[in-house]
Amino acid sequence: MGYSDISALLVAIHRKTGLVTFLGPALLPQFGEFDGLDAFTESWFRSVLMAPVSPLSLDASGVSICERLAWDREHTRPRRRYPDPGPRMVKRGQAEGRIVAGNVGTMLALAGTPFFPDLDGAILCIEDDETESTATVDRFLTQLRLMGAFDRISALVVGRFHPAVGFNREDSLADLLIQATLGHDLPIAMDFDVGHTDPMVILPQGIRAFVSFRDEPEVTLLDMAVCQSARG
Repeated sequence: MGYSDISALLVAIHRKTGLVTFLGPALLPQFGEFDGLDAFTESWFRSVLMAPVSPLSLDASGVSICERLAWDREHTRPRRRYPDPGPRMVKRGQAEGRIVAGNVGTMLALAGTPFFPDLDGAILCIEDDETESTATVDRFLTQLRLMGAFDRISALVVGRFHPAVGFNREDSLADLLIQATLGHDLPIAMDFDVGHTDPMVILPQGIRAFVSFRDEPEVTLLDMAVCQSARG
């Protein structure tokens, strides 16, 4: 489990073994928070890995934590929290498919290798970090288009970008998504609690999910990612 560059391992392990891997919190950035793991993130950790629940809907945290504190110098207080309006729809629709989830730039570095994920029928969930820009995200989306990814996936779920990337709250990211998927009838929604801001949900690689982007953007995990142990 992890995110960012760890996406290369997450998608490669699943592609080669079929094992479920998890896009989610990492040891130092999330579990090592000054005041402990965020309650929303912890609830997802428990619901996916410790006491699995199915079906499980991606509820919104209602907050965004983007502040960076150096662990060796500034990690002396909780990071600042800001209200967050939650996911927004870009294109309406419904779809069911397997989850393929990861950092989009890292994932695309595997293009043309045996480790790139199988996108046929997938619900593609992407995120990226604060070192990217609107231009590089545009390039990633264009590469996905030219690779034929939008011909193969069933839906596109986009995580919340860090403000440093440069997207405004109006329409700039939505515009890029609409332009990149022009001619493709895909359900698309953005600003989920996935990626390089906190809190975060956990997305299990390879399990079935259902998206309903109609009145509100809804993503539901249909399968449990781990088996419940027998109690006796």
